[in-house]
Amino acid sequence: ALNILSTGVMVQLGKVYGNRMVDVAVTNNKLHDRALRILQELTSLSRQECSHLLERSGRQVKLALLMHWTGLNRQEGEYLLSQYQGSLRAAVGSCK
Repeated sequence: ALNILSTGVMVQLGKVYGNRMVDVAVTNNKLHDRALRILQELTSLSRQECSHLLERSGRQVKLALLMHWTGLNRQEGEYLLSQYQGSLRAAVGSCK
């Protein structure tokens, strides 16, 4: 029951997109690799393209996804995410 509750909270906080945790703090090699795998799965880009995207986003998976899906630059993406309290789903939805 606690697992269901914590998962629900993560979804409400905008830390999850689909079934992936996209609010990942890329602080070491293991998390960098995880971030690249998440980006590859959600974008179908190559690992090298994902690495470049991740660096352009300041190593922020959520922002990298928003930039890829919308064509926004880093500053525009950060601003849009802030307008939607960090919700990737809402930020992407506002661009459609």
